[in-house]
Amino acid sequence: MSASFGAAALAGYTIAIRILIFVILPSWGLANAAATLVGQNLGARQPERAATSVWRTGFYNMLFLGSVGVFFVFFAEPVVRLFTRDADVVPLAASCLRILSYGNIWLRLRHG
Repeated sequence: MSASFGAAALAGYTIAIRILIFVILPSWGLANAAATLVGQNLGARQPERAATSVWRTGFYNMLFLGSVGVFFVFFAEPVVRLFTRDADVVPLAASCLRILSYGNIWLRLRHG
Protein backbone atom coordinates (compact mmCIF):
# COMPACT_ATOMS: atom_id res chain seq x y z
CA MET A 1 0.00 0.00 0.00
CA SER A 2 1.34 3.43 -0.93
CA ALA A 3 0.51 6.87 0.35
CA SER A 4 -1.30 9.25 -1.99
CA PHE A 5 1.78 11.48 -2.20
CA GLY A 6 4.12 8.61 -3.10
CA ALA A 7 6.19 5.92 -1.50
CA ALA A 8 9.45 7.88 -2.01
CA ALA A 9 8.12 10.88 -0.07
CA LEU A 10 6.92 8.64 2.75
CA ALA A 11 10.27 6.82 2.87
CA GLY A 12 12.20 10.11 2.84
CA TYR A 13 10.12 11.60 5.64
CA THR A 14 10.48 8.43 7.71
CA ILE A 15 14.27 8.39 7.31
CA ALA A 16 14.59 12.09 8.21
CA ILE A 17 12.40 11.73 11.31
CA ARG A 18 14.32 8.68 12.51
CA ILE A 19 17.63 10.49 12.09
CA LEU A 20 16.32 13.46 14.04
CA ILE A 21 14.89 11.32 16.84
CA PHE A 22 18.21 9.49 17.15
CA VAL A 23 19.96 12.84 17.56
CA ILE A 24 17.43 14.04 20.16
CA LEU A 25 18.22 11.12 22.50
CA PRO A 26 21.27 12.82 24.11
CA SER A 27 19.14 15.92 24.56
CA TRP A 28 16.63 13.92 26.60
CA GLY A 29 19.54 12.61 28.67
CA LEU A 30 20.62 16.16 29.45
CA ALA A 31 17.05 17.04 30.43
CA ASN A 32 16.95 14.08 32.82
CA ALA A 33 20.31 15.13 34.25
CA ALA A 34 18.91 18.60 34.86
CA ALA A 35 15.94 17.13 36.72
CA THR A 36 18.27 15.06 38.88
CA LEU A 37 20.47 18.07 39.65
CA VAL A 38 17.44 20.15 40.58
CA GLY A 39 16.15 17.49 42.95
CA GLN A 40 19.55 17.01 44.52
CA ASN A 41 20.13 20.73 45.01
CA LEU A 42 16.64 21.45 46.31
CA GLY A 43 17.05 18.56 48.74
CA ALA A 44 20.29 20.18 49.90
CA ARG A 45 18.38 23.48 50.30
CA GLN A 46 20.43 25.11 47.53
CA PRO A 47 17.77 26.62 45.21
CA GLU A 48 20.27 28.93 43.51
CA ARG A 49 22.39 25.94 42.51
CA ALA A 50 19.25 24.20 41.24
CA ALA A 51 18.47 27.19 39.01
CA THR A 52 22.08 27.35 37.81
CA SER A 53 21.96 23.65 36.96
CA VAL A 54 18.86 24.11 34.82
CA TRP A 55 20.26 27.10 32.95
CA ARG A 56 23.59 25.41 32.39
CA THR A 57 22.15 22.14 31.07
CA GLY A 58 19.71 24.11 28.93
CA PHE A 59 22.59 26.08 27.46
CA TYR A 60 24.58 22.91 26.69
CA ASN A 61 21.48 21.37 25.17
CA MET A 62 21.00 24.43 22.98
CA LEU A 63 24.62 24.27 21.83
CA PHE A 64 24.36 20.57 21.05
CA LEU A 65 21.06 20.71 19.16
CA GLY A 66 22.03 23.93 17.39
CA SER A 67 25.32 22.42 16.23
CA VAL A 68 23.63 19.27 15.00
CA GLY A 69 20.99 21.37 13.24
CA VAL A 70 23.61 23.44 11.43
CA PHE A 71 25.50 20.25 10.52
CA PHE A 72 22.35 18.72 9.05
CA VAL A 73 21.57 21.87 7.05
CA PHE A 74 24.90 21.60 5.26
CA PHE A 75 25.40 17.81 5.22
CA ALA A 76 21.86 16.42 5.03
CA GLU A 77 22.40 14.49 1.84
CA PRO A 78 25.55 12.59 2.94
CA VAL A 79 23.84 11.73 6.24
CA VAL A 80 20.74 10.45 4.44
CA ARG A 81 22.92 8.39 2.08
CA LEU A 82 24.10 6.42 5.12
CA PHE A 83 20.58 4.98 5.27
CA THR A 84 19.48 4.76 1.63
CA ARG A 85 20.87 5.09 -1.86
CA ASP A 86 17.49 5.26 -3.60
CA ALA A 87 17.74 8.15 -6.07
CA ASP A 88 14.08 9.09 -5.53
CA VAL A 89 14.26 9.04 -1.72
CA VAL A 90 17.59 10.79 -1.01
CA PRO A 91 16.63 14.34 -2.14
CA LEU A 92 13.26 14.14 -0.38
CA ALA A 93 14.78 12.88 2.87
CA ALA A 94 17.57 15.47 2.72
CA SER A 95 15.05 18.24 2.13
CA CYS A 96 12.94 17.07 5.07
CA LEU A 97 16.00 16.84 7.32
CA ARG A 98 17.01 20.39 6.36
CA ILE A 99 13.53 21.76 7.01
CA LEU A 100 13.36 20.07 10.41
CA SER A 101 16.86 21.34 11.24
CA TYR A 102 15.99 24.93 10.32
CA GLY A 103 12.98 24.67 12.57
CA ASN A 104 15.06 23.20 15.39
CA ILE A 105 17.68 25.95 15.13
CA TRP A 106 15.07 28.73 15.29
CA LEU A 107 13.16 26.99 18.06
CA ARG A 108 16.35 26.77 20.17
CA LEU A 109 17.21 30.42 19.52
CA ARG A 110 13.72 31.54 20.42
CA HIS A 111 13.12 29.38 23.47
CA GLY A 112 16.68 28.58 24.52
